[in-house]
This record gives sequence, C-alpha cells and structure tokens, in this order.
Amino acid sequence: MASRKPRKDAKRRAAKPVFTIYTEGTTEKEYFQLLASELRPCPVTFDIKVIGGDPSKVYSDLKTELTQRLRQLKREGATANQNDRAFIVIDVDEHHKLTETLNKCQSSPIIDAVVSNPCFELWLLWHKFDITRFMTTSDCVKDANSNKITTKKHLSRNFPISSYKDAIERALNSHHCLSYNHEGSNPSSSMHLLLNHILELKDATQLSTASPA
Repeated sequence: MASRKPRKDAKRRAAKPVFTIYTEGTTEKEYFQLLASELRPCPVTFDIKVIGGDPSKVYSDLKTELTQRLRQLKREGATANQNDRAFIVIDVDEHHKLTETLNKCQSSPIIDAVVSNPCFELWLLWHKFDITRFMTTSDCVKDANSNKITTKKHLSRNFPISSYKDAIERALNSHHCLSYNHEGSNPSSSMHLLLNHILELKDATQLSTASPA
C-alpha cells in the first residue's frame, strides 16, 4: 500500500511560530536576524518590519496587520500557531504617546511592548559591558559606536551576538522585576523577556525531537 502524503493541516501544525516584530530602526532588525542565525535552528520565524514614528500609530498598524493575517488564515482554512506572538520594540526617548501605547499593549491579548530605557543601544552594550549607571540616548549611541558595537545606524560586523546570555543576566541584575508593556527605570530593557521566551521554545523543540534513550 502506498504511503499517504502528509495532510496540509499537519504541515501547518508543524510550522514554526511566527514572531511579528515592529521596530524603530534597522539596528533592531539586524539584531534579530543575527540572533536567528546564532540560535540555528531558530525555534521561531521572525517577521520584522522597521516602522518609526508615533508609537500609538505603530500599535495601530501592527494590530491591523495581525487582524488581516488571521482573516487570511481563516479563508485558507488554517489557524494561527498557538505560540505566535507580536511585539513592538521601542525606546523610551521622548515619545509623548508612550504611556498611551503601553496601556494599549497591556490590555491587548496579542501585542506586547518591549521597552528599553533609554534606548535599544543599551541592550546591545550589555552584550559586552556591565552598565548600571544612568545613561542618556546620546551616551548609549556614542558608546556603542566608539566600542564598535554599532557603526552609525547598523550593527558592526563583529557584534558579539554569542554573548546574549550575558546581556540577559545584566538586564536582570539592573531591573529584575521588569515586565512587558512597562517603562523600567534607567537603565533597563525587557529584551531579556523576549529572548528567554525564544530560548524556552528552543528547549521545548529540542526536547520533543530528541530520540528516546
């Protein structure tokens, strides 16, 4: 008897969860792309879009995209992976509508905000340095450039992505109780929450595919 071809819905169930991420700049996008390579095989598929401006509009655009995606899946007779997530990676900077956006994310079942105070460059610096003092955005950008963490608006070619666990530890030491959708004290970043979630999915994937002893 000929073997059956796998059903399409079985293939969908086996697909990686999609993490939709809206960022303010190209540096963040490059970071997630590099992270996916570092974690190979990465347990999630990143759908990353660089979209700056008013954070409340970013939230609205992401919500619209996710709604349209769910409608498309329904038309195709499919359902979203239960581990699909959506994030806005945002700096504190001087966004006048940051609090409004964080409140929307807090009440949303599908979108979380990942906030770095003062900016994403702090998270990048934590891959190499133990920073605990107050930092301005210009401080972080200057230090990131001078220490070859970044080159202007891009990650450096030798960015130490393999030190992501060091960055997680430093973020926890700086603000151990920070959660999504909240602005922590300076310096802080909830990026460690996002990375730890990805690492948990990776561990679960490896456990499910491991051969029995």
